Amino acid sequence: MRSLRATHFAFVSFVLLLFQVDCYPNKPASISDTVANKNTFINQLKETDPDREYKARVEEVRNPEDDCDDKKADYSKRPEEKEYEVLTPATKKVSYAGSQLWKVNLTDSRNKAIILRLRDRGDVSVWGGNVTIIDTLVKPASVERVTNIFKNRNIPYDIIIENLQEAIEAENPPPPAEIQELSERKGIKKVANL
Repeated sequence: MRSLRATHFAFVSFVLLLFQVDCYPNKPASISDTVANKNTFINQLKETDPDREYKARVEEVRNPEDDCDDKKADYSKRPEEKEYEVLTPATKKVSYAGSQLWKVNLTDSRNKAIILRLRDRGDVSVWGGNVTIIDTLVKPASVERVTNIFKNRNIPYDIIIENLQEAIEAENPPPPAEIQELSERKGIKKVANL
């Protein structure tokens, strides 16, 4: 059966070759026909192109340099500057009332993991230290919770400052009235004309 099909295929191919019968009826006969068909195809695409209208509008858009001699364009006016509201003023006073400063011993890696977990929860802030001992700020709302965690885990700590705000105020007393008056000035006052 296979040999009959193969023989039939060979015979048909030979006849087509012999008589040069074109198996592709839509195939153009020459190069000029190919170019003409290509141009026709492109024209058809242009007619059905959904972006054709957009492309036509883009070509009509004027460039900024086209407006230079335009009387309607007024380049002397600048756009109005917007005033932005400052949400957190720089003069806002930070209060550490009730906060405590602790020195925590990190002899065990487990202790360090607990400190990092407390920091991520917002109970403490790590202020400084070295590999074995760190200074941590314990926030007032978390003092009792952090104390219980440290006692249950046997983490050694020392309370350095009981109330950080009181320590700051004791260290930095308010200035006398004369210095306060000078610090409120925004410039140098002109005393005499020389």
